Amino acid sequence: THGWTLAQLMGRLERLVGAPGCLRAYQIAAEGPGGTSYPPMDSHVLQLPSLRLEVVPRQELGLTALEIFESQLTELTASKYVEYDIVKINRHGTRQPRTLGVDRDQLYNLQRRRAASASPQAAEAPDLRQSAPHFLERAQPSETKKRVRRIADVASVDVVPARANAASLVCCSEGKEAGYTFEFETDEVCAEFVARVRFLMSLHSPL
Repeated sequence: THGWTLAQLMGRLERLVGAPGCLRAYQIAAEGPGGTSYPPMDSHVLQLPSLRLEVVPRQELGLTALEIFESQLTELTASKYVEYDIVKINRHGTRQPRTLGVDRDQLYNLQRRRAASASPQAAEAPDLRQSAPHFLERAQPSETKKRVRRIADVASVDVVPARANAASLVCCSEGKEAGYTFEFETDEVCAEFVARVRFLMSLHSPL
């Protein structure tokens, strides 16, 4: 850690511990003669006498779930393939159980329980719910009307107002616009999805 700043130290911890995917806020406290302080993230580690990593309830920081996830994601963690069990709601209001896969470049609209080989990274997909052994039992994905969307074609993604467990996503491709609504199991999973896709959109944005 010689010459590291606190920002570099936090980045290293996130890669080692895997902070994204859990609703936690992290901050580094420094202990000195004057007591506890919270130095800026550009401070150099060797200039601080004693450091302590704190896990802080987001309510104490006044942050939303979306803000917590946005602050935790890195290019490495955001690019890893993940899956979400959702209910997709089409423009006619029809509710369709689906598995939504996300990696660095694409969104995968898959039949439930058939997502195992959707992405080259699918075999390493983390279990966001910690209670979904059926992820390991999925066979080849069934066909759906539009199975893959590029992250580069996503125009916007937002939490639906007054429905914290639902997200709206708009894609634009070849001059055509398509909108989708996805319902997630919890508000927190929805916030994690929105934060992840927004981060990935930033990676595809032209400089």
